[in-house]
Amino acid sequence: MLRVLLVDDEPFILRGMKELIDWEDEGFEIVGSAADGEEALLFLQNHDADLILSDIKMPIMDGLELLRKLRISEKYRDIYFIILSGYADFQYAQEAIKYACNDYILKPVEKEKLVQALRKVRGLKNIELEKERETKKLENAYLSGKLISIIQGRSDPLTIEYVQQHIRLSEQVRYVEILIDEKNYEDDYEDSVKLANQKQLYNICKDYLQDDSQHCVMDVSIQEKVYDVGFILCRYMYESSDIKEYLGDFIKYLREILGLPVIMIVGKEEKNLEKIAKSYSTARRVRSFQGFREKKEIYYYEEEMQIHTNGIMLCKKNLDILLNAIEQNNHAEIMKA
Repeated sequence: MLRVLLVDDEPFILRGMKELIDWEDEGFEIVGSAADGEEALLFLQNHDADLILSDIKMPIMDGLELLRKLRISEKYRDIYFIILSGYADFQYAQEAIKYACNDYILKPVEKEKLVQALRKVRGLKNIELEKERETKKLENAYLSGKLISIIQGRSDPLTIEYVQQHIRLSEQVRYVEILIDEKNYEDDYEDSVKLANQKQLYNICKDYLQDDSQHCVMDVSIQEKVYDVGFILCRYMYESSDIKEYLGDFIKYLREILGLPVIMIVGKEEKNLEKIAKSYSTARRVRSFQGFREKKEIYYYEEEMQIHTNGIMLCKKNLDILLNAIEQNNHAEIMKA
């Protein structure tokens, strides 16, 4: 609903305007009224309005002066403005046009002309909103590109500075890979199906994160043909709980909404965003060894990678069984192991 402020020094005109049309049906709501321009400005200090319908001749401050003050104000200059006037003088209309008045309607106001003027304003607002959406979309795409370059270790100080200026960050960060368990897909699943699921997963992640939605990016591992959603997890996000509780609630939500088996692979904690590429590298390593691990919803680097001085130990239990079978020359157990 677009919010409307009516300004006229004649009370019966204000009442008539309120009853002339079905404002809600046209996508508007009347949020207030004022007897002159000065009173209108006082109203705007504590209330928001998208459109002002104002008489041109009023005591204290007339409609043209109100319009002029709005247009020179950084705070109010974008408010739509329609003048209602009993004067057909071209000079008034010319002055109104000078200050970007959206319409000029002669009194007595005809219902059809008012509706036409309102629909014009609503159309302008829709165009404005669409431009804002497109601009936001481009800005988000640019930010995502910068964030991916940092995650992959291909950034410079200016890139890091740009990202730091546009999203909230903190010390202690982790890269979290979020993806649908590949075991959910048969061998003949089309890439288009996987891509569609990935996009849906991405949108659900953003809905869940709300103000932190820009911490999510798609296709970080696109060159490995992994249909992932990358997530920069910052310590401030789970200050009131712990990481396992936070990510546990997160993945539960994703699984319930998506209806598919989602998994998370949590990289090693690093000091700050500049080190996030190291965390990404550890998450990739866990993913590559995932098939050797017990099936889980969330894999943490510190738990999955048992690092010793002589390297990383994989499948120790399985290898012990195999070696024992070899020692006993038990062919059946050897093949099983």
